[in-house]
Amino acid sequence: CINKSKKDKWHPVYSTVRKKMINLGMLEKCSICGYEEFPNILGVHHKDGNRKNNTKDNLIVVCPMCHSLIHHKHICH
Repeated sequence: CINKSKKDKWHPVYSTVRKKMINLGMLEKCSICGYEEFPNILGVHHKDGNRKNNTKDNLIVVCPMCHSLIHHKHICH
C-alpha cells in the first residue's frame, strides 16, 4: 500500500539475491521446518533485518509460514 502510485516503478534490490540463490541451487527447502514440496514458494530472510546485508551468513531460506512467524505477523493467540 505504500506509494501505490509508484508501485509499478519499484524494483526491490533483494530480488536479485533470491534469483542468485535459485541459480546456485540454494532454494531447495526451508531452513527451519524442512518444507520442500514446492520450492518455488520459498523465500529468503535476512537474519539481521537489513535487506542490504546480503552476505551468505546473513541469509536463510524459509517457507512463507516460517517467514511470517519470524516477523510475528500471523501468530494466533
